Amino acid sequence: MSGFIVASMAMAIFFLVSALCRMRARNGRRIAEIAADAEHWQVEAHQWMGESQRWRTRATQLAQENEAWKAGVVEGRADVISMVPMLVAAVQRHSACTCREACQAETDTSMRTLTAVPPA
Repeated sequence: MSGFIVASMAMAIFFLVSALCRMRARNGRRIAEIAADAEHWQVEAHQWMGESQRWRTRATQLAQENEAWKAGVVEGRADVISMVPMLVAAVQRHSACTCREACQAETDTSMRTLTAVPPA
């Protein structure tokens, strides 16, 4: 009987050792999978951080363009407002004129004055 007990103990130890080896192998594969997943997510997180940085840069550029556009609108509005009195005066001069030739001569003179090149 002692041979049977020794054999049973040897088989139990063998099964226990083989179960532990299988469990360790399974855990090793799982650890390797987790490590691979962690590396994959680190790469993806790095890519998303780069993408977010590019979008932040683009948002800053758009904000600067928006400010420049607003400044241009204000300047353009000021230019139009400053021209309105001149336009009104030109219309009043034109409506006060009774003869066509006099208006044409005045327009020609005004155009020559505007396009004349000042002496150097």
